[in-house]
Amino acid sequence: MIRALLLLVGAAYAAQDCPCEPCVEGVGMRDNASWGFYRLSDVYAHTLSSYNACFWPRSLACDYSKKRTHLSDMDAFLAAVRRRLARTPETPPSQNEVVWHLRLGDTVDCDDAFEKPCARNAKYVLQRPFFEAVAARLKPRSVITLIYATQHAGCKDAHRAPPARSLAYVSAAIQLLRSRGFEVRERADGEPDADMTYMCRARTLVLAGGGYTRLAGECARAFDAARPATVLGLAAPATDLVELPRAYRNSRRDALDADKARRAAKTNV
Repeated sequence: MIRALLLLVGAAYAAQDCPCEPCVEGVGMRDNASWGFYRLSDVYAHTLSSYNACFWPRSLACDYSKKRTHLSDMDAFLAAVRRRLARTPETPPSQNEVVWHLRLGDTVDCDDAFEKPCARNAKYVLQRPFFEAVAARLKPRSVITLIYATQHAGCKDAHRAPPARSLAYVSAAIQLLRSRGFEVRERADGEPDADMTYMCRARTLVLAGGGYTRLAGECARAFDAARPATVLGLAAPATDLVELPRAYRNSRRDALDADKARRAAKTNV
């Protein structure tokens, strides 16, 4: 009973501080027990709403949404990141550390996702050839920190259990990287804001697919203007584009085209 009252009071206070809208119509929140409804990159780039960020009144999304002057306002976002770091000092990545983001959770919806693109969400999850191509460009024996969230999910499915497929993907990635002589560390299922501020201060950052990883890349490039980070990925905001083998590039393109067609057909129904 006490917990329920505290949640109601907290929600009421938060709503005054940062107005809310659900990220899916008719799907509201009761409390902030799950980060599944938190949409940092959507608030940054795609909507003038703060979505459900009012349940985290001190979050980056809430802070940024009150200060921005337009969508994708990097100056406002950097200011929010620095305010968070001033409130909650966090140890940054080391100078020689490679920070590598994996987009997992709801996007890993097929078996063996490390070896072949899934039929859905192919743009988010990258396969073995990408890891091999990036590994070939890194300094030998580098320390790599993998950042990922196995519990990330769409707004309609925010409370599902960590999927075994994501864990299998991580295991395969670690095995490959260690076989190349890298020291691999994991930063798993943390708070999205803490992971974002960590990636913003990376000197070398490897991107996955999707808006959150793209925002991290933009932030890493802008955080220290005098010494922009090296960002590896398949497209902007990467500073170093990763060249994929032709066969994998074609299979990935086919998967992306099929996924786009499926989404279009669903929209037209």
